[in-house]
This record gives sequence, C-alpha cells and structure tokens, in this order.
Amino acid sequence: MAVTHFINASDMARLLVDAVQDEPAAKELWFRQIGLHSDFWLVIDTPDLEIERRLIRAGRVLYQTFPDALIDVQVINRTHLRPPGISSQIPAIADHHPIN
Repeated sequence: MAVTHFINASDMARLLVDAVQDEPAAKELWFRQIGLHSDFWLVIDTPDLEIERRLIRAGRVLYQTFPDALIDVQVINRTHLRPPGISSQIPAIADHHPIN
C-alpha cells in the first residue's frame, strides 16, 4: 500500500521516546529520514535481557501507529558493543532526540 501523506521522522521519534522514557535503560534515540524511509536507533544500556526485549517491543508503537510507513527500528545495547561502539552503528547524518 502506498503512503498517501508525508510522515515526519521527528514526530515519530517523539512517539517512540514517549514509549520508552520511563525505562532507565533507554539512553538515546537517533533517527534519520531519507525520502519516505525513516530509520531509528534506540540506544540502551542493560545486561538484563527482559528489559532489552521490552524495549525492542516498544518499537512496535511506530509500526502500529504508522502501518503504511517505511520504518526500521533497531535497538543497540551498549553492553554488547566493543570499540568503536555506537559510532560504528549509527550514521553520521542521523539526528539525536533526547530521552531524559
């Protein structure tokens, strides 16, 4: 199904932040929009797999709210990264949306 109106990634980012802001493990949200496609990188910091799964599920809010949008949500857990860390996972052109 074709997208009939433009959905701003910044607006979607605010919705995702609202969904995760009460979870202390949620640290940062990065996003970019290229044409109609929006990418999101939710950076978390937790060794707890259940918290990680819960934050992964939180990304569903975008798919449910914007079912026709071209969206990719990735969760990056800092506890699993080695140097150079996040900088190798998120494009330099991504925008930052604070969580707390």
